[in-house]
Amino acid sequence: MRSVEAVNGYDIFNDRKRPFFQSALNYELQPLPYKDLICFIIAQFEIAGKRISVENAAGISKLVSNHPYYMQKFCFFLYEEIDKEVTQKDIIATNQVVMESEQVVFESILQGLTTKQITLLSALAREPTAKLYSASYMSQYNLGSTGGIQQSLDSLSKKDLIEKNHETGVWTVVDPIFKNWLIKMSL
Repeated sequence: MRSVEAVNGYDIFNDRKRPFFQSALNYELQPLPYKDLICFIIAQFEIAGKRISVENAAGISKLVSNHPYYMQKFCFFLYEEIDKEVTQKDIIATNQVVMESEQVVFESILQGLTTKQITLLSALAREPTAKLYSASYMSQYNLGSTGGIQQSLDSLSKKDLIEKNHETGVWTVVDPIFKNWLIKMSL
């Protein structure tokens, strides 16, 4: 099986050794606007004769961190499952379906990582932090040495699996469903 780096979309267009080098523009998609997203979800369900409350639409938005791809996928699966009205139980079941639909991708990602990288990734999934090198955080998640953490940080960042919020300094897992899956799998 190929490593994550071999199939990373960023590498395809930004690595000089790749055939599509500089043949596309890099454009970072921001999370969808929260209020607009909630209104859109409610309206789309209503158009189809189905109902979703503001609270449930907000819950979905939070689960997927306003991520465009996952919001669309989540609502597609949810829409297919319900008859008339979305319940909390439907959201929990759909979250499981979405995670299962991505499991092969997530397992492939993990196959390309070292044990230390997986440990750090799992720690950040459970508890995003700006204090990565604090003794308590390192001890709580068995992260090893600061040098090992730095190597893992660099590698996971290059693979676009984690990112640092430059305003808060907090490191997080980029993919919200991957984050949820890591927590569920207790990795």
